[in-house]
Parts: sequence; C-alpha cells; structure tokens
Amino acid sequence: MTITVQCAARENRADIEAVAQADPRTLIYSSPMFTDFLSFALGIPIKTLIARDDGKPSGILHYAELEGTFGRVINSLPWYGTHGGCVCIPSAPSQVRSALLEEFKRLTAEEDVLTSCLVMSPHEEPLKDFYVQKLEPEATDERIGMFCPLLASDDEQLTIMHQKTRNLVRKSLKLELDIRSDDSIEAWNFLITTHKANLDAIGGVAKPRQHFEALRATIPMSNRELLIASRNGEPVAALLTLRFNETVEYLVPAVQVEHRSTQAMSRLIWEGMRRAAAAGYAWWNWGGTWKSQESLLRFKSRWGGVALPYSYLINCSEENRKTIVREAPGVFASHEFFYLYPRNMLNDAG
Repeated sequence: MTITVQCAARENRADIEAVAQADPRTLIYSSPMFTDFLSFALGIPIKTLIARDDGKPSGILHYAELEGTFGRVINSLPWYGTHGGCVCIPSAPSQVRSALLEEFKRLTAEEDVLTSCLVMSPHEEPLKDFYVQKLEPEATDERIGMFCPLLASDDEQLTIMHQKTRNLVRKSLKLELDIRSDDSIEAWNFLITTHKANLDAIGGVAKPRQHFEALRATIPMSNRELLIASRNGEPVAALLTLRFNETVEYLVPAVQVEHRSTQAMSRLIWEGMRRAAAAGYAWWNWGGTWKSQESLLRFKSRWGGVALPYSYLINCSEENRKTIVREAPGVFASHEFFYLYPRNMLNDAG
C-alpha cells in the first residue's frame, strides 16, 4: 500500500467528484460545484489535497488561503463555517486520512501563516481525537448541527415533530398560498432583498448579493431549489435549499415581516421537506447553530432534528494571537468570510 498526497490539478476534477459521491453521507460542501461557488463568491482559488491509495483516488481535503497585512489565513473551509476536513471513500484505510491531515498540518505550520482553522463535518466528528492528534490545535470551537430524517409519508413526518410544530404546520396548510419552484431573476431578487430586510431588522449581517449571484451561476439547477410562497399573486416568503447525495441543505429562508405570524415559512419548510422526500433524499440539514442560540436549537429540534455536534480546530501561536487582538479591526476586515480565532477567547486575552 502506497499513499500519496498532492495538490489537485484541473484534470483531477473527476477524481474529486468520485470521492465526494462515494459516501452518501457526504455533504455538498465537499463537491467541486460548491468549491466553484466559493471561488466565484470570494474571488480566490479553492485548493484541494487529493490522497491516492496505490494510485486510486481515496480522499480529499479542500482549503482556501487569503493573504493579509499580517500573514496568510488558511481555512478548511471559509464562508459561514463551511464544513471542511477530510472526505474519504468508505473503503479507504486510516492512512489516507492521516496523510491528508499531516499535509494540511505542514501547510498551516509555515512561517507566514497567521492562523488556520479546520471545520469538521458532523459525520467526521466521531474521529475528533484522531484529528486533534494529527493537527495539535491550540484552540477549539463548537457548533451543533441538526439533521432531520425525511420520511416516506406526511403522517410519518408529522409524527417525529413536536406537537407545537405539528400544530403550526397544520395551521400553515390552511393558508391560501401558491407554492412554486421558481428560478427566475424576480424570485432571486425577492429572496435577496427580503433576506437582507430580515437580517437588518435583528442587527444581523446579510449574505451579499454577489454571493447569491455566484450560487445561481455555479450550482446546477438539479442541485438547488428556490421555493416561493405567494398570496394573491404577490410573493410573501422564500426558501433556498441545496441538494447533494442524500441530504438537502436548508440554506436561506426569507419572509416578509407582515407575514411572519401567518406561518408562511412553516408552510415553505414543510413543502420543501415533502418535495425532498419524494425525490428520494433522506436528510434535511438545518445547518450549524451556536450552543448559546437556545431558541434556534429548540426550533430546529422541534421539526424532528437530531443534534450532531462538530468542531472547529484552530492553530494560532501565542504571538499571532496577540497580533490578532492588537490589530483586530484590520485583521478581521481584511479576512472577511474567514474564521480566525474564537472571539470569546480573544476577549479573554484583552
């Protein structure tokens, strides 16, 4: 058995795709289409380490790096905590994962690297001790992933929900709403403007318009769906999902403020789940949540979500951490959409 690791070239795209599709649990974030999106949205190349076992592609690890005034920041992967880390074919020996992590560690230990972060996937989290042994992170952070099984019938799907959520869904089914899949420019503009209004209202930061445009340009229609709920011919809510292997990603919800109490969004989520189940998908991924976001965790769990924690593994020397603290506004501004260091630990350091 000979394990080799190299930085993938353009002609290796089919090998990367094959690895990403080998395990049905693998999420869209490991696919070439999603790394195309990241590259388009962030304006930087996404690099891929590919491991071969006696010449056979057996594992991949995507990462991105961004130069700044104070050094390079490396993430696997950037953009709102996108899952990175290793993706291996089910039959891959442990040496494949080991070789990928050793090469990632070598890259992140170079002298001009300010900090690095690897965001594990929930399915790799059981191997966290192995990752820690290989990467020796100086700090860690945690999120809670929430996955909801997609079941064969409406009755089965309703059964796994909390009673309050079941009642909201049943209430939403009485609404006179037209639900449609709509990929028009008008539908995307409604999603973008309503998403921004929703985030502005709570003091949040909306995803930039150009990132939505990048999603539409790089993710094929077969792997995305934009659902629009309309009332009396006017759109009132939207839901963007992504699809890959056996999982549907709940990516961006948006609802007009005056329709929030009508449960239009509950109706869209319900319709999204039904359509995904009918298409043969097995899981609905609600995405990551901080432990402190108790109400959001409760909302997701009441749809039947199963909690799957995952970790951020950060390497940053004491000297570089002091640099981040000292130059925080400039460092964070110049590395937008990259993860640098746990904010609460920076605050503790002054």
